[in-house]
Amino acid sequence: MDDIFRRPRLNIFKSRIIVRERGVNKSYDISTVFALFQALKSGAVTTPPSLPPPITIPEPELLPASTEYYPLQYEYPAFYDLSIAERTPVNAQMRGYLFFFEQVLAGFSTLLKHTPDLLSIDNTQPETRFPANLRELLPFYNDYLKITYETALATPTTENESRRSLLLDHLIARLGEDFRYYGVWNKKSGSALNLAKQNFLKALPELAATSFQAYNHSKPSWNTTNISVTEKKLVHLLQLPDNLRKTRWKDPAPNFSIVTIVGPTVLFGFRITDILNAPLLRSPADNFSFLFEAQDAATSVIQWGRAIENYQIITAGVLFKFVVLNDELDIIAISEDSFATPALALTAVQASMNYFTTQWVPEEGLHLLENILLRPQDYQAFLLNDTLFTIPLAIDSTIAPGFGRDLYSQQVLVALPSVGDRFGDTGFQEVASAVIQRELPASLQVRVVWLNIFMMHDFETAFQTWVQTLSNPAATEIMIQSAKSAMIKVLDTIHDWVAKKI
Repeated sequence: MDDIFRRPRLNIFKSRIIVRERGVNKSYDISTVFALFQALKSGAVTTPPSLPPPITIPEPELLPASTEYYPLQYEYPAFYDLSIAERTPVNAQMRGYLFFFEQVLAGFSTLLKHTPDLLSIDNTQPETRFPANLRELLPFYNDYLKITYETALATPTTENESRRSLLLDHLIARLGEDFRYYGVWNKKSGSALNLAKQNFLKALPELAATSFQAYNHSKPSWNTTNISVTEKKLVHLLQLPDNLRKTRWKDPAPNFSIVTIVGPTVLFGFRITDILNAPLLRSPADNFSFLFEAQDAATSVIQWGRAIENYQIITAGVLFKFVVLNDELDIIAISEDSFATPALALTAVQASMNYFTTQWVPEEGLHLLENILLRPQDYQAFLLNDTLFTIPLAIDSTIAPGFGRDLYSQQVLVALPSVGDRFGDTGFQEVASAVIQRELPASLQVRVVWLNIFMMHDFETAFQTWVQTLSNPAATEIMIQSAKSAMIKVLDTIHDWVAKKI
């Protein structure tokens, strides 16, 4: 505590001050000392302390942006005559010697000037090297240059696309994403791939800010963009045509049907009719042991029946038929009709190929369903109960290693159609499945299923009814329970199909 009565004070008259100079005591007048002390004391009180001068920080000198290249040779001494228009021997020889250096330095100058454009996600110009045209920058070089000079300067399109791709990869990597290999997976190259990367970059800020946000099940979500952020991101990564939740594959009936052969052992086959519902193709033998095998086989006809090289005309006595082959040259379907000549059979083949190509290829897209939305709930209605999952369990009675017996929590199913230039390619299916797995949290048990046309139609029908019922504020408990039960029944069928295929 500060006590004013106990502060140390200097009393000149009560103090004994000894002043020595070279070891000899010096005498002094105490009154003179006191007078000097009082003068200093009064000066310290009346004169305010002077502040140091303020430190001024000079404004940075901004150099004006250079719009033109300043030639190197203009810095040379005057005796080279490089700053005059006339051509002297020294002038011409020196300018010719400096041409290479001027070209390189001018190229660096123009490239640096366009660097902000190169690193902008809004940049749409194809050029990436921006070669300097010395014929325009330094007109006196016109006499030195051939008419093919501009052609030699032009950057090849493939080089521009490759450099632009690397720059976009750099920008994407700065945001922690990787798009380098998706061009190969999505069968895109050149400008199409760069446009995909550019669109992905533009969408990334919003996608990152709402990462793992689910769709709003209380609002309409069929034929709308009300989907999860993960699905929106997968639209970019898998280069899907749109970000809508909608029907991707039409009803196979009545053109695709499964026949059941009753006997000691129940077997299955398939039939396919044309656009007029006239018989077109059938299974080579109705001997499939499981329903899903016949469904998968019928669906494979769409995949392989779109290319002429997968057809073969065969003889049937004096008549002709055609068959459809898969990539292993197995016969997967045989024509219902017989033809009098190979030419007529070929005409039918072309009609069949056109039919599958124009009528039965699904739209690319995916559906993501969280099992937790189908969890059992209590209803007010008497004796109204939910249908429970009957998903086949593993040997240890768990749904999957590490996930226990809970069939609802942390379970996600992603359904896609299994036909198309990409979606019907098993290599693409494998890669796309890995991409989907990577984009979802590691804590989830994710099942990616590529469905045949029958299962896809059943899934989409039940899924549409379910999400529309969820978003309908007027939906009754009976409507909710019915839609949920239908959805669970389809999922049980899919999981049973997956278990039997393993």
